[in-house]
Amino acid sequence: MSKEKFSSVGGQAVIEGVMMRNADLLATAVRKPNGDIVYKKTKISKSRNRLSTIPFIRGAITLFDSLVLGVKELTFSANQAEVEEEQLSQKEAVMTTIVSLALGIGLFIVLPSVISSFLFRDNKIHSNLLEAGLRLSFFVLY
Repeated sequence: MSKEKFSSVGGQAVIEGVMMRNADLLATAVRKPNGDIVYKKTKISKSRNRLSTIPFIRGAITLFDSLVLGVKELTFSANQAEVEEEQLSQKEAVMTTIVSLALGIGLFIVLPSVISSFLFRDNKIHSNLLEAGLRLSFFVLY
């Protein structure tokens, strides 16, 4: 019986390309407007602190880490796929991410909760049903 080596690789789409990641490396390949393919390899540090071993906290840290790496690679791909004069700075990418997260949380979490609790203060069942209906409606309309 042969032993197969297991490799955990994941990825995400970026503008005109793809990003792939495993435990040690991150690689992004992007097609430029002239047809050339540009790629970038990055070593991922394995420095772990004590917090990254605690369940639930470990998940939040991993989610935040993935979000930061994703934004960096999206910025790289956007800068490669566009004309030199229209380069996206890291600050602009971070601000776009913050505004997007705020709009998403506001639209899909805060707004339905505020509306349903305002209309049905005394009846929790109706409040929850309306909140779920609003979230579903916002999602479908979005």
